[in-house]
Amino acid sequence: MVGPMLRCLVLALVVVSWLPAQAALFSVDSTSDVSDASAGDGVCDDGGGSCTLRAAIEEANAFAGEDHIALPAGTYALTQGELSVTDDLRLAGAGADVTTIDGDASDRVLSVSVATTTLTLSDVTLTNG
Repeated sequence: MVGPMLRCLVLALVVVSWLPAQAALFSVDSTSDVSDASAGDGVCDDGGGSCTLRAAIEEANAFAGEDHIALPAGTYALTQGELSVTDDLRLAGAGADVTTIDGDASDRVLSVSVATTTLTLSDVTLTNG
């Protein structure tokens, strides 16, 4: 019989093994479209203590290797133009029917500006780009 401490250790190892070495995981907690207060410091923060989608992408761009962004249900209306991805990124929503990035019909929704950059989107809808 496996004790509770060993089960927790095994679970922790499984969770850690999901992320490749050097990968960062950013969890968005605001639907606002605000830039990161200090891009590249490893902390997704819009200056008010929130992690926006734009701030998370700016942080992910600052780190080499594939990073991950968890995007909860909600509509993320872009008011500052397209989101520019310059490094490998996995962006996962909570479901295409409940997670939407809205380009506000003013620009593209996302751009991948480096030919060797990979962007993987899952469970998210892009609209009005």
